[in-house]
Parts: sequence; structure tokens; C-alpha cells
Amino acid sequence: MNRLSATIAQIQHQEYLSLVGLQVDQAFLQVLLTDTPQSTDYLTVGNTIDVLLKETAIVLSKRTLHQEISITNQIPCTITQIEEGEILSKIKVSFGKQHLQIILTTAAYQQMQLQVGESVVALIKANEIMCNP
Repeated sequence: MNRLSATIAQIQHQEYLSLVGLQVDQAFLQVLLTDTPQSTDYLTVGNTIDVLLKETAIVLSKRTLHQEISITNQIPCTITQIEEGEILSKIKVSFGKQHLQIILTTAAYQQMQLQVGESVVALIKANEIMCNP
């Protein structure tokens, strides 16, 4: 499980849902939550929280896809380490002072021809991010 430190930058809510904007180093992430500022104390602009991401919930791209895909969380990263396995491979990336570990099928890793030092974009759906006050 990836754990990042984030600051709540904005909150939009309606009924029982909130779309929360988080600042994580130079990256801005949006998280979809079933909590609201009225239902939980930690949802306050300016609060620092932990963000949790499963290694298998992160997709890699070799380029930014802003108007070509519905995933709004797109973080430019640099590959720092690759551990190739028979079926699954671990790709470690960094952005700012943050680090993420991504698990891909080895077939996908080989097809993309990823290399240490290469720039990639980590794509994360807003509902795949968990907040931990």
C-alpha cells in the first residue's frame, strides 16, 4: 500500500458525497469520498492527511492524456527502480519527495519497454484513493 502525505486544498460536496482536492508536493489530486465536512471532522481545508493507494490501482502511461481519458489524477513521475517478475513486475516511481510503487503485469511492463530514469505519468481514478486522517 502506498502512503502519501497531502494537504486538503478544496472540498466540494453534495448530499453524502465529497470531491476533495489534495495537494501532494507539486501534484494536485482529486478524491471522491462518501464523507462530507458535516459527517467527519478531518475534512477541513488546510488539514494534512495521509493518502493511501493500492499498488494495483495505479496505471502508467508514457504521456499525459488530459483530454483523451476521464482519469483526472495524472502525476508526472520518474521511474527509479524496476523489479521484473515472471507474472507481475514492481515499478517504483518518484515525484517531488514522494514515492509510489506500482504493480503491473510483466507482459504490460515489457510491452511498454519501461526503463529506469524514464518519465511516465501515474494515472489514478478519484475513487481509488483512500484518505486516512
